[in-house]
Amino acid sequence: MKKILFISVLFSSLFLSACKEKEDTPQPTDNISYHVKNKTLLAGETYTYRSGCFNYYFTIDTSNANDIHVYGYNISEKGCIGDGSIRFLASVDSTHFKMLEANTIIGGSPDTWAMDTLYLDHLANKGKKYIGAVYHQGSSTPENIYHYGWVGVELSADKQTLQFIDAASNQTMGRPIKAGQKK
Repeated sequence: MKKILFISVLFSSLFLSACKEKEDTPQPTDNISYHVKNKTLLAGETYTYRSGCFNYYFTIDTSNANDIHVYGYNISEKGCIGDGSIRFLASVDSTHFKMLEANTIIGGSPDTWAMDTLYLDHLANKGKKYIGAVYHQGSSTPENIYHYGWVGVELSADKQTLQFIDAASNQTMGRPIKAGQKK
């Protein structure tokens, strides 16, 4: 009986000291970099969103007046492999930017990220919405070398004007950010 009591006390003290050590470990703090964009993209124009050696283009395609599409697509510069890439939070089918409301957490959960062509048509006449972004820093893929961010956008009802309102990213690697978070 004494052995069982001794073993119970030993495990309890080890468990409590392990928990105490974890509580004392300082957690990284958020370092939010916020920017007002105030960039308006009109029908037929292209806006370049640059990250590292990758360019992500947004355009309003009016080649068919009855079927206007607003989309973004990625083109990397020659000789740039995996370094400095940008990906956007995509819908489950990976064809549209995922529409986010304010305070939606970006990062830290299994999400669908895409570099390919993504459409924004579903954002028309919805007011200000957010698209999630992840910036890859380096050529390997551990999650802690990512910076999560967001871009605030508004698309007109007729899809003729796309407003880039503001953007932010968490400069603390691997830390999530809330859509609309400014500090």
